[in-house]
Formats: sequence, C-alpha cells, structure tokens
Amino acid sequence: MEMADIRTKGQDRLADKSKRSEKGIYMKIKDVEKLTGLTAKSIRYYESKGLLQVEREEENLYRSYTQENVQELKRIHLLRFLDFSIDQIRDIQHMDAQQVKKVLLDKAEALENQRQDIKLKRDLCHTLSKDGIFHDTVVDEYNEMFVASDEKGQDDLEELLKDLRCPSLAEVIGETAVCSGPILWLFVNIYEQKWNVLLLNAVLAVLFTTFVTGIWINYLQKRRYQPQRMQKNNKATWYIIPSVLIGCILGIVVVAFISAKVETLLAPQGWLFYQLEPWAEKLLIYLIMIPLMFFVAIFGKIDREKKTSEKIQVLGWETFRKYWYIFILVWLLIMYFTLTRVTFFTKDKIIIYTPLCPKGESYDYEDVAKVNTGFGQKTFSFLDYNRRGTFYYTILVDGRQIVLCQPSVNGQITRYEEDTYLELEEFDQRLMELGVPKESDETGYEDCDFDLQYVERFRRIIANH
Repeated sequence: MEMADIRTKGQDRLADKSKRSEKGIYMKIKDVEKLTGLTAKSIRYYESKGLLQVEREEENLYRSYTQENVQELKRIHLLRFLDFSIDQIRDIQHMDAQQVKKVLLDKAEALENQRQDIKLKRDLCHTLSKDGIFHDTVVDEYNEMFVASDEKGQDDLEELLKDLRCPSLAEVIGETAVCSGPILWLFVNIYEQKWNVLLLNAVLAVLFTTFVTGIWINYLQKRRYQPQRMQKNNKATWYIIPSVLIGCILGIVVVAFISAKVETLLAPQGWLFYQLEPWAEKLLIYLIMIPLMFFVAIFGKIDREKKTSEKIQVLGWETFRKYWYIFILVWLLIMYFTLTRVTFFTKDKIIIYTPLCPKGESYDYEDVAKVNTGFGQKTFSFLDYNRRGTFYYTILVDGRQIVLCQPSVNGQITRYEEDTYLELEEFDQRLMELGVPKESDETGYEDCDFDLQYVERFRRIIANH
C-alpha cells in the first residue's frame, strides 16, 4: 500500500506538471531567457534583489517560472533601460498607476535636463578645440565664466558660452549681404517713386538695418576684447569667400549648360521661343543650388591639417555619404520633372512637353481658346508673374493654362536678340488675326519697373484686340 501511494502521488505530480506545461505556466530559465532577452545571470540577480518571486519545485528545488514572472522581468528590463536603479524599481512595483505615471514624467524631465547638459558640454568641447585648453588666457576666461554661472545660475551657462563665440569677418560680411536686400530695395523704390510699397519697405529696411548694426557692433566688440580668437576664426574661415565665388561661377555654368541642353534635346525645328512653367523656373534655381551648397559645406569642413575628407563634419553629410545614390536619383528625377515642364513656340505650332509626354504634344495656333494678359497685382507672391507691376501673358490650350512671363528666345533670330519681348508682340498679333478671344487689363502698368519702351510694348499687347 505504501509503494502504491508513493506511485500514485508521483503520477499526480507528473500530471499536474504536464497540465501546467500545457497551459504555458511552467517554464525553465532557458525558456525565460528566450522570452525576455535577459541572461540567466541577470534573472537570478533580480531575484536575489527581491524584484522577482519565483516558485521552486518541492522534489528538486528547481525554479518554476510563470507567465507573470516573464512579464515582470520584461518590465524590469524596460525600467533598467531607462536607467532606473534597483531600489527605484522595487518602489515602482508597489505603486499604483498614477504614482508610476508621475515617476516616469519626472524621469523624462531629468533626461531632458541631462540631454541639454550633454549638448552644452559638447558645444564647449568644440569651442575648446578651437581655442586650445593649454593656453592660460583661455583657461582663465572659461573659469571666470563658470564662476559667473555659479552666481547667476546654471541656466545662464549656455548664454555665457554663446557670448564666447566670435564670428569671423567672412560670416559678418555674408550676413550683411543677405540682410541688405530690403535696404537696397528701399533706395530703388524711392528713386523710382513707388510710394505704394514704400511704407512696408521702410519698416523692413529699419528692422534689417537694426539687425545688421547689431551684427557689426558685436563683431567689433569681440574683436576689441578677444583679438586672438577673432584672428583664429578669420584664418579658419578664409575659405568661405572663395568657395562662394566658385559656387556662383559653377551656378552660372550649370544654368548655361541646362539651358543649352533644353534647347538641344527638346527644341523643335524652327522654334521661336520657349517658356518653362513659372514654378519650374523657381524650383530649377533650388535644384542647382543644392549641389553647390554641398560643395561649399564640404570644402569648408575638411580638416586643413590632415588633408583628409574623413574629418568632414557637415550636418547630414554622413547620411548623404551613406545614401548618396538615393539622393542623386531623387535629384535627377526632380530635375527631369522640372525641365520637361516647358512649352516651345514655332511659327504655327505650340508644343507642350510634360514628364509623361517627353516627346511633346503639338497644337495649332487655332487651338488657343483664350488669352488673358495684364500686370500682376500682388505685393508678395512665390510666382513672379503675380507680383505687382510684372507683365504676364497667358493662353488656354486644351484646358491648360500656359503663362508667358520671360520667354527664352532663339539666339539665331537676330530681331529677337536685338529687340526684347518682340516675340510676344508678334505672337499676340498672330492670335488676334485668328480671332482668339482676349481679356486684358493694363491696371498697374505704372508699377512696372521695366524700361519705358518695354512698358509701351506691353500696353500695346494689352490694347490689341
């Protein structure tokens, strides 16, 4: 009877263990390792610290891990990734949902402060790499800054670091050139007596003049009190001016090359003039500038001492170098879509090129349904032909509106080369002879800043019916 009882109890334990295994409750430590990504050593460590309560089998004291144990280990793993200590995790296990939420928000704020502190130290390392930490004057200056930050508070340390940054002469000249646009525009409008935009222009000019004045005051003060650092910065940024000049020259070459290719690849026989879509002209400028900006940035960031491109530290350059083929492919696709948004005009045909129809769709002049011409009325607009005083000439062909603003003429036609916008006047005359309906309005012609002979031509086109 005793042997039978023992056999029965053993069978009951095996059956119970089998049931637990089928339900996914009973697991060995190797199974838990696979499910949690933790090592057996880490799992036993968390158990030893009281973060995990694990049952043991009676007959051999082997650990029996449950699904609840697995989920708890996953939570511990996540909290450890967030840099919570063992004691903090133990406290969290006894908190309710609202308390845990507050703890996590406090942790997020602490990590944000830590991120700002790391960024501040990173910026300081960059600054010290330029100034040199073995110069006594530099060390004294930074220590004075730290003393001041202790008095004012840690939050002012970043502002003190900004005060130590010395702009180079090339940077100041570049910023002045960029900000001088509204100022020059003011003088031009005063000279041409464009009083309608003078008030807004004057406000912008005052704002930009104040900004430019502040730039130069800051530069002269830094030059007076930090002459050595200013001298270093001027030497370190000497490349900016020649690289910008080289970039401008390359830009002109690229524009000329693209114009030549458009005329060579797309121009039909006997073409008179063509017009890129207005938005395509704008986009083309940006597409040309993107590679030039990379050139200037890369040229300026090469380590001058080691003469190696491995020291390039341009923001996003590492990503570009890794995925350069994607960048070039996207750039070429956009360039293709831009250059194929063009319309050519011959003596009797209008040929419209689109990305989906690179061979062009041909229409007769008789297919023009309507003409609309006049001067733009908007003070600010992304598209030039909408701006105040700008002449535009639009035609409607097969439901498409084609805007003629500044057409490119065939250089082999002498009369077009010598007499600007004559091609538009002749084109308009041909359409009027065919009886194409026309809407026109010369309102705003006095705002056109073209030469008088061209303004009179525009007015003749508008008056021609």
